[in-house]
Amino acid sequence: IALYPSQGINGLFVADSETHMYIRARRFVAEPGSKVLAFDHDKWTEKLDYHKQSADDALALFQYLRKLTYDLLKDLPEETWANTVEHSQYGVMTLEQWLERADRHANDHLGQIKSNYESWSKQAP
Repeated sequence: IALYPSQGINGLFVADSETHMYIRARRFVAEPGSKVLAFDHDKWTEKLDYHKQSADDALALFQYLRKLTYDLLKDLPEETWANTVEHSQYGVMTLEQWLERADRHANDHLGQIKSNYESWSKQAP
C-alpha cells in the first residue's frame, strides 16, 4: 500500500522528488549552510495531475538526474561530506546524513510502485 495512494504506479512523484534531490545535493556543495524547503507530496500529486503524465518520461528523468548527482558526489573531497543545510522539516543535516535519507526515500517509493504494480497486475484480466 502506497504512502500516497493517489500517485498510482506511474512514478512521476519519484521523478519530481529526484529533481529536489538534484538541487539539494548542489546546495550542500555550492551553498553550505543554506535552507532547503520540504514540499507537500499530496498537493504536488493533485495539482500536477500525475496520472496524465508519461511514466517513461518520469523514469528517464529520474535516471538522468540520479546519474548527474552521482557524477557530482563521487569525487567530492572528504571535508565536503560534513557540509550542512537546514531542511525545513528535518533540521540541520550533513551531506552524508542527507544522502542516506535520500537513498532510503527513493528506494521506499520505488518499492511502493512495484508493490502497487504487482497488486494491479494480479487484478487485471
